[in-house]
Amino acid sequence: AVLDEGMTFENVTMTSEDAQLLESRQFSVIEICRLFGVPPHKIHDLSNAHFANIEQSELAYRSDTLLPIGVQMREERNRVLLWDDEQGRLEIDVDYDELLRADKLTRYQTYQIGLNNGIINRNEARIDDGRAPVADGDTFRVPLNTGAPGATPDPPLGAGQGKPPAPS
Repeated sequence: AVLDEGMTFENVTMTSEDAQLLESRQFSVIEICRLFGVPPHKIHDLSNAHFANIEQSELAYRSDTLLPIGVQMREERNRVLLWDDEQGRLEIDVDYDELLRADKLTRYQTYQIGLNNGIINRNEARIDDGRAPVADGDTFRVPLNTGAPGATPDPPLGAGQGKPPAPS
């Protein structure tokens, strides 16, 4: 290269030593994650991250790393903090619900399935979503097509109100 007026040449390419240093740092990140059982995206290494594998990594992180720690914590706290007579009827537990919280659409679809199949009631869904319970929210919905064969289903709520029952 011909340089005029006192200009100097600066190399803009990376030397092989620099490239090897960066590669060894990347390997160190993966090794640290492996040592502690943490997925790489948790420490912001997104080099091999995609939406599908991050979701699976989160599930694996919960079941392989956090649950065993939670079991140890629960057992130790139950042993140390509860009296002998309390250990049969009380239990200290670790709640992972916040870690499993899905996006709003998936969460509401889950509530809908639970509500429509009589698994949860409206107040349970509202409390899980961080909302206050409502006065008539403790009733469970049960689909009419899941009743016992030959049984007469209960009338819908509000049906026949205001009319006295017919004399028999």
